[in-house]
Amino acid sequence: MRIRLLFTPLLLVSMMASANIELDLEPGLWQHSFKISSQSGRLEQMMQEFQQQLAAMPEAQRQMMLDMLKAQGMSFDGMNGSIEVCMTAEDLKQGKLPEQEGCNQQLTQQGKNRFRFTFQCNSEPPSSGSGEMLIIDRKTYQGSASFSSDFDGQQEQMQMSQQGRWLRSNCT
Repeated sequence: MRIRLLFTPLLLVSMMASANIELDLEPGLWQHSFKISSQSGRLEQMMQEFQQQLAAMPEAQRQMMLDMLKAQGMSFDGMNGSIEVCMTAEDLKQGKLPEQEGCNQQLTQQGKNRFRFTFQCNSEPPSSGSGEMLIIDRKTYQGSASFSSDFDGQQEQMQMSQQGRWLRSNCT
């Protein structure tokens, strides 16, 4: 299923690790929301087709698909999506956040609350790019990224904007 393409960039941008950087964020359950656009419009077309297929499914099948995504902490609406992630105090203190397997990331601090990052993933589909993240306060951040990913055998340039908000201290 190609939905993975939609969520891959989010994981890349918001879940990096750097042993030398302490992230001044509130530990607990976070919601990372994002919006993606592609240069060619093909991604948007694919998501529109997926939404149509989802709408055409029998209610029980559609609900099962949505429940499967929700069980993984994901929700989306067209080109907008979100994922919930637990970030522990120890991980934040060490500058470590959950990483996506197969990705190499570099996070550099540009100011007290501003960070720049680059990433390259050998996952399916492969992707690479760069962006920045601004911590607004301990419970809010925003960011943006430009990246390319393989889409049906062709490179696709995409833009993403994202926001993070703290939900609660308990991750369960």
